[in-house]
Amino acid sequence: RRERWCEVEDVDEAPVNIDVGARRLARGLRIVGASLALVVCARAAVTPARSVTSSGESARALLGAGNAAEALKAATAELELAPDDAELLELASRAAEASGSPDAALWYARLASRSDAPAKDAKKFTDALAARIAALDPLQQKDRAGLDAYATALLSLGQKAATKKFYLNAVELFERCKNTALAAKAEAELAKIHGNKKAVEALLDSGIDVPVRAKKKRSAEATAREDAKHADWEHAHVIKGDNYTIITDMGIDTGEAMSLAMEQMNRYYRKVFHVKERGGDTARVTIRVYKTRAEFDDNEDGEQAPGVKGFFRPGANEVATYDTREEGFAPSFLWSTLFHEASHQFTHLIAPGNLIPAWLNEGTASYFEGARLLPNGSVETNLVPEGRLAPLKASIGANSPRLESVVTYFQPGSYEGSYYPFGWGLVYFLLNYENAQCERIYEPLYREYMLAYKSGATHNVKDRFVEYFVTRVKDPEVTSFADFEKRWKAWILMLADNYFGPPEKADAILAQARKQRDKQKFDAAIESYRWALSKRPDDPGAEFELASVLESQRAADAATYSYRRALGLLRQRAEGSSVELGGKSLDRAAAIDLCVQRVTKLDALLGTELRAAEGTFLEASLAIASEYAGAQRSLVALDRLDRARAALGEEQSLTDLRAEIAKSSGADTRRWRRIDQGDLALTWDVSNPEFKKGPESIVARTGVPATCISKAELPASYAFETRLSVKDPGERGMFGIVFGANANAMQIVVLMANRSVQLAELDGNRLRPIKPLGRAQADGPLEVTLAIEVVGNKVEFFVDGKSVNKRPYRPDELAGDVGLLVYDGEGQFQNVRLRY
Repeated sequence: RRERWCEVEDVDEAPVNIDVGARRLARGLRIVGASLALVVCARAAVTPARSVTSSGESARALLGAGNAAEALKAATAELELAPDDAELLELASRAAEASGSPDAALWYARLASRSDAPAKDAKKFTDALAARIAALDPLQQKDRAGLDAYATALLSLGQKAATKKFYLNAVELFERCKNTALAAKAEAELAKIHGNKKAVEALLDSGIDVPVRAKKKRSAEATAREDAKHADWEHAHVIKGDNYTIITDMGIDTGEAMSLAMEQMNRYYRKVFHVKERGGDTARVTIRVYKTRAEFDDNEDGEQAPGVKGFFRPGANEVATYDTREEGFAPSFLWSTLFHEASHQFTHLIAPGNLIPAWLNEGTASYFEGARLLPNGSVETNLVPEGRLAPLKASIGANSPRLESVVTYFQPGSYEGSYYPFGWGLVYFLLNYENAQCERIYEPLYREYMLAYKSGATHNVKDRFVEYFVTRVKDPEVTSFADFEKRWKAWILMLADNYFGPPEKADAILAQARKQRDKQKFDAAIESYRWALSKRPDDPGAEFELASVLESQRAADAATYSYRRALGLLRQRAEGSSVELGGKSLDRAAAIDLCVQRVTKLDALLGTELRAAEGTFLEASLAIASEYAGAQRSLVALDRLDRARAALGEEQSLTDLRAEIAKSSGADTRRWRRIDQGDLALTWDVSNPEFKKGPESIVARTGVPATCISKAELPASYAFETRLSVKDPGERGMFGIVFGANANAMQIVVLMANRSVQLAELDGNRLRPIKPLGRAQADGPLEVTLAIEVVGNKVEFFVDGKSVNKRPYRPDELAGDVGLLVYDGEGQFQNVRLRY
């Protein structure tokens, strides 16, 4: 009932030499990549366990012997292993001062003050550190008061927003406090919101990717202890939501994520099928998700054919499936299986016990595969599953199979695999096609057509289809099945063109959104605006128009949030630049004023008090950073600007000053952090037990594709690097790094057995070659240093320290984790580290 990864998409860039090994990888890679739980739950930051050699003795001894420069170098190296160790940071500060670098000395001392003091003699350590900072700081922490005052304002405004049930804005304001002295208080306020069921529903239903957490935040150690108690099916976790009971031995975080996602899906099923909210004629559904196929077979009577990956049992209201990653499916496959199979409950409510056309049954279920699990745990619906649209476009081009064959298939059981994209495409078309008045003329007929099967009366299948979707429409342009097919094909091809097209296609989508808005089809307009923003997320005009529509629908919280997001995008523009906003061409200042007016209208505090606090804080941040730079404290200046950007959001003047100081001084506040330390089970998601921790590396020898994904929490901008050494390339060897690993896809940079380095993407259905990046050295060991640097929405690629390519990505392509990949052979990864 499912297709496996089998397509390799052609690209119009330079030819990519990815051989049959890559094609097999697309069919067989066990992508554990961002474990399902960790993709959708806020993770605790994972600090690599300190190595036995990372105790500071070497740096301490060098400093004691008067070799300050070497002591600083040794302390810096050891900080890669334990970057937040207050004692090591303080040691680095003393070494920097002794080596004649007061800037680095003050910077390290400040970093130490933000880390947990050692348990022994904590007060003595803290007091001594404060005295050191005071002695090193020429401005005597003049900036502290401004940052604290601004954090106080953010916390207060967030609390007031939460009281007004402006939950989206409250969460965003509390998140801004993370790098301030009030971080703990803000975290407590966030916990209140996340513990409020109605608040969480409002966040999830907003369609905006704000941070939402699934129930509990646990450390990696606590999660491991909890899951050890439920590691087999006999002791599986049981998570009970409003409509579903989830039973799984895949882990508590995964189970809670499934519960959160399925409850959201239930609300959407009810909307599509017009079933009463919370109850109606529906019964609780039990969903069993097994860790392996063997468990699935042992506990589900062993009756399922190998090709069946999951099923819905109508009489018992049960869904059963398993983690198909062991068979080479992407993580997204399990989620789409759940969304697909659980929807059959509602199909059976419409036509209980009666045979219905396969396209209607499976096409409707496939429609729900378009739901996408976001990194914050919320679910977006009515989206396009690429694994359906791409093959459908190809089949339309080949004119095979024929639409009539799909429509008239009326037999028990499922139809053949090539029909599935057609079934999805029909349902998606019927629910989304709009006429010139932006009316979804087929949507009510789709429901009536489904209800017609309640009777089970004998009929001609094609004639009934024509009756509902041709005759009843009364459209002079569509008077026959052939006319319908022509319209359907043209619409699907237009959809594919917009969906797979470049960011410029956002213009066509925005044109449709405006038309929908003008015709007062507001739900459809909101959907279109969000689609356009997914293609071009830095468009303040589109964000402003979305906010205006949300405001017209009295969605004050979401409208305020979107106006503020448009404001944030405008603040990233250069002074004097112009932008289209609300149908007018405005300069940056006028556009910002207009956004502020709209925010103030909806919430005076967010429009006046927050704006005033932001303005004061921005001015103070620019001034104090300039003072520190003028006092030869460039590292401190850059650190202050980074903290300002985290608390304020991106602002062009902050960005410009930071670039100016960094360029003139050569200072760099980014620090390397080794992530190949400690227990792999705690700090990595390992898809194959052959991944082992060596003394100074991670090693894997495997004949099957496997990944090892870091659990480290990533900032918005970072670099990721490793030295890769291939000991045995195998017959089809591929070795490398992955990034943006999430429930939907992952990006990969791999060294091939033929010494070429390739960039590609692995998504739910296919391996998509993107670009060759170069080659390893021509002779000698098969070795290479691979690195990426993520800044904003752009990724720069490095091979052996040399920049070889730079390209933009959508936010959803970068939202995910980093890790290592081995396919067929033995690879060794040394000095695996992050820099930020």
